[in-house]
Amino acid sequence: MLGELDRLQGFHFRKQKELIQNEKPFKLLNSQELKWLVST
Repeated sequence: MLGELDRLQGFHFRKQKELIQNEKPFKLLNSQELKWLVST
């Protein structure tokens, strides 16, 4: 169960990261967004 959840979260994380990177240069992310990415 936990492994499945991790897999789904990993997939969601990659998709989210792609969306953010496509939206704007990664280096322009503010610190709050970076903290969110790291903690997710």
